[in-house]
Amino acid sequence: MSDFIYDWVVRICKPAFQVSSSPVVLHRERLNQPGAYILAPTHTSAYDVPCLMKESPRRLDFVSITELYRKPLVAAFFNSVNVFPLDRSRPDSPTVRKILQRLRDGRAVVMFPEGRIRKPVESVLNGGDV
Repeated sequence: MSDFIYDWVVRICKPAFQVSSSPVVLHRERLNQPGAYILAPTHTSAYDVPCLMKESPRRLDFVSITELYRKPLVAAFFNSVNVFPLDRSRPDSPTVRKILQRLRDGRAVVMFPEGRIRKPVESVLNGGDV
C-alpha cells in the first residue's frame, strides 16, 4: 500500500478529470466521514475509479478483480495506488482479511458490488440483476 503514489496520481490526474468529467455524486458529504467505511458505488463507466479518486477528500482503497492482475505492469500500478485483488472464483479469505485490516486501520474501502462495468440500463439501480 502506498499513499504517496496514490496522492501523486490524484495530484497529476485531477486537473484532466476536472475539465473532462462531471460525475453525479450523491451524498458527497459522506465521503469526508471520519473513520472506516465501505463505499459501494455503481460501476457504469471505466472512469468511475478516477472520478471517485478526484471527488473524495480521503484516500480510497479499491477492491478489484484478479483478472486485471494478469498483466504485470497493471498489477504493479494497482498495488502502488492502494488497489488489491479479489478472486471471485472461490472464497477468498486472505482478501477478506485485508479488507477487515484496512477497516480496522480507519480506511475507506471501495467495492463495486455489481462485479463489473455495466451499461446504465443493466445496473441494479435500473432493475438489473445483481
